[in-house]
This record gives sequence, C-alpha cells and structure tokens, in this order.
Amino acid sequence: MENYDRFFKAFAHQTRRQIIRLIFSGKARTLTELLDFVKASPMPLQKHLRTLIRGGIVRKKRVGRSVEYHIDPKNILTPWELFVGFLKKTEK
Repeated sequence: MENYDRFFKAFAHQTRRQIIRLIFSGKARTLTELLDFVKASPMPLQKHLRTLIRGGIVRKKRVGRSVEYHIDPKNILTPWELFVGFLKKTEK
C-alpha cells in the first residue's frame, strides 16, 4: 500500500478522526486515556491506532509501563499536499 493510501485511510474512519483531534490538542495520550474519550473497546482502539501509525500521523513512545501516542510532526502533511503529490505522480 502506498503512503497516500495509508495516509487517507487513517482519516477515513470517524473514530480515527476523533483520536487525531484528542492527540492533536497537544497532550500525549495513553490507551487508557483514549478509552475514556472514544467509544470503543481496547482491541478495536488498538487497531485504529496501528492504522494511524502506519499512516504516519501518530507515533508511539514507551514511557515506563505505558505507551503514549503523539502526533508525528515529521511525517504529517496536509491532505491537500498529499493529494497534489498523488496527482503529479499520476500525470507521468
């Protein structure tokens, strides 16, 4: 799967968009904290987080016994930049 597909897939589900909004607020969140805000059980939530990590939007960091999830500032591009890049690639 190309980076474009992974990135846009990450935004394709309402729960993942909700996770992005929660993490984007500036505070790293643990799985337990996210479960308090998102209406999902742990396994589906972990699957959503993996999709966000593969899409380059979120990264995880182990802190002691827990794992914190952050927005990945190095990899995040606006959807428009990715879309324009995709269009340029298909022109060739």
